[in-house]
Amino acid sequence: TSGTGEHMATSIASAKCAERLFECSRRGFGGHSVSELDEHALLEAFILDDFMGHPGVKNQPSAGAIGVMTVKKDRTGYYFYFAHNTDSFALASMASTEREPSVVMSRLGELGPVAQGARRIRID
Repeated sequence: TSGTGEHMATSIASAKCAERLFECSRRGFGGHSVSELDEHALLEAFILDDFMGHPGVKNQPSAGAIGVMTVKKDRTGYYFYFAHNTDSFALASMASTEREPSVVMSRLGELGPVAQGARRIRID
């Protein structure tokens, strides 16, 4: 995670994001965890509900900014997911089988409050 340091510390953003991904859950009504199998929905809910909705972030004079890059692995490959609420978010990844890194400059745009993307690296 990267972003507004004091907001990330008070909301324990890194730990909460890892917990959400590990448990495949998002924050539901009343703060209860709800099962979520879609990583894109999970990351968006994490940014909007767990981070931006946190009392230590939502009523502060400085803006809560966050960018997240996550890595998940299953039997078929590695998955890199990212999400951010900042104007831009730069990231790169490279598999041991690749000659050059994959570099992305993601922009927030006008589609919503959270920009997202993903990349898959197959395991043969």
